[in-house]
Amino acid sequence: MLELSEHIRIQLERCSDLPSLPAVAVQILKLAQSHTSTMGDVADAVGYDPALATKLLKIANSPLYGQRRKSGNIRQAVMLLGLNSTLMLTLSFSLFSSLRQQEERGLDYNAYWQRSLLSSTVARLLGRMPEEVSPEEAFLAALLQDIGMAVMDRAFDQFYQQMETDENRHSEIIEFERKQIDTDHAAVGAWLLNQWNFPEHLIEAVSGSHQTVDSKELARVSTLTECIALSGIIADGIIAVDKNQDDEPPASLRLGDDYESLIEELYEEIPVVEGLFEMSLLDNKYTDKVLTEAKNQMLMRGLSFSQELNASRQEMDRHEQRTQLLKKESMQDHLTGLSNRKHFDLALEEEFIHARKNGWPLSAIFIDLDKFKSINDKFGHTVGDSILKFSAKILSAYTRDQDAVFRYGGEEFLILLPGCSSEDATSAATRIVEAIRSNKLTLKSQHKISITCSAGVATLNTQQRFDNKELLIEAADHAMYAAKQNGGDSVMVYQQSLAKNYH
Repeated sequence: MLELSEHIRIQLERCSDLPSLPAVAVQILKLAQSHTSTMGDVADAVGYDPALATKLLKIANSPLYGQRRKSGNIRQAVMLLGLNSTLMLTLSFSLFSSLRQQEERGLDYNAYWQRSLLSSTVARLLGRMPEEVSPEEAFLAALLQDIGMAVMDRAFDQFYQQMETDENRHSEIIEFERKQIDTDHAAVGAWLLNQWNFPEHLIEAVSGSHQTVDSKELARVSTLTECIALSGIIADGIIAVDKNQDDEPPASLRLGDDYESLIEELYEEIPVVEGLFEMSLLDNKYTDKVLTEAKNQMLMRGLSFSQELNASRQEMDRHEQRTQLLKKESMQDHLTGLSNRKHFDLALEEEFIHARKNGWPLSAIFIDLDKFKSINDKFGHTVGDSILKFSAKILSAYTRDQDAVFRYGGEEFLILLPGCSSEDATSAATRIVEAIRSNKLTLKSQHKISITCSAGVATLNTQQRFDNKELLIEAADHAMYAAKQNGGDSVMVYQQSLAKNYH
């Protein structure tokens, strides 16, 4: 499972065109997270959306649930389906209806929804086996397992148009994403669901949807995450045959015989799901062919081959994670845990380019601890180190998630604040100066040490157009020294007149 870099997270947060939850989905999600929700509450919420109510009645009366008595209204449907099943199904319907209206950029949304719905149908069948998994939760999680692709299609300009391969091959999409931005749509999708306040277990299932699953026997599939990961692999195998792709895996690879009955059940449910969601999942010309090949283990070999490829990719991921860990350690200050000067230089260049390109402000706060040398000489380097670590914690606590704090060297720190105006950066610097002044460091001897700092603020904006990144930091440095000359324990904002005094 990959994580998002700070740069990617900031870019996602700045995107104003991300998929959003429809109002009815927000209400349903609140009901799902409340321990006091009743069937009447859910029926009332669904009733406000006639299209959603019609869908729910249709699925309650469908062969998927095999009810002897037909549901004549929403309350009867909710009673027959059960509270949790109703919540998950209505979320699935409302999200599908809303997200399907998204404007296409570079992503093939027909292939996207084909895989999502096919995976959901498989996941619902898989979800009936483990006791801890709800089939409807599995359906919803599988439906959303690729939502990160829709996010990336909107957040990164012409992202998928850069692919030089068939977008129906999911493994190649993942490899392309990781090569381009060092993460994949599973991690991005999990980030979005977290923004939507989805339950943690659904977020984890989406995040782990690309993991390798030991699927030699279906009985071993025991968690929601495993159901979702396996549903995608099975869907990819079916799509490969449906598209008449001729990749022939080694004949020696086999999966268990219990997949045959699963595939047979799947093909009984596919027409029902197609009718409910009004979308074709497979080319009818190939339906008989796919089922026949599944029975003859051709599809099973394809699934096992996909598993082997996934295992190979996972080993590559582990190697990449080890490399990234070493890279992270090389960019971290070992004393304070903050990013170091090397990391700062890279981050500054990247943020400066983005700010200039997009026309948004970039602020820098240069901070220097007042009279640190005197304290160090009086109490020793051990106390000096404690002061640096103490100050680093305060800086981290008083900055935004999208800001980056660095130890620049010695007792100097730098904070980069992307998208932050000069006024807001000055307010942030003032809060930091006040926090360092008001928080005293208690030594083992119970002696308390008061420390203060000086802060300089400089901002790249329409008024201050710095020609390069070095001039921005130099300006913040000048402002910080002006604060020191003013007695310390204060904040100064860069003005061009300051530069003349410190040349």
